[in-house]
Amino acid sequence: MDKALHYTKKHQTQFLEQLKSFLRIECISAQEAHRPDMVHAAEWLRDQLTEAGFVRAEIFPTQGHPVVYGEWLAAGPEAPIRRPKLVLK
Repeated sequence: MDKALHYTKKHQTQFLEQLKSFLRIECISAQEAHRPDMVHAAEWLRDQLTEAGFVRAEIFPTQGHPVVYGEWLAAGPEAPIRRPKLVLK
C-alpha cells in the first residue's frame, strides 16, 4: 500500500490534469445536444485504458450512449508491472 500511495503522491499533478481533461468534456447524457460529447468522452476513456496497458479497450455503440469496455487479464503477482492508473467513471 505504501508503494501505491507514494506513486499517487508523486504523480498527483499528472492525475489531476487527466481528471480535469475528462471533466472538460461536456458529456451531459440527458441533453441530446451533447450526444457528440458523450462519444468524445467514450473515446477519451478508451484511450486512457489503452495507454494504461489494457489488452482490449473498445467502444460499443448502442441506441443510446456508447459503452466503453476494457479488459486487462494480466493481474496477479506474476503480471508485468504496468504504469498504474486510476480511471473514474
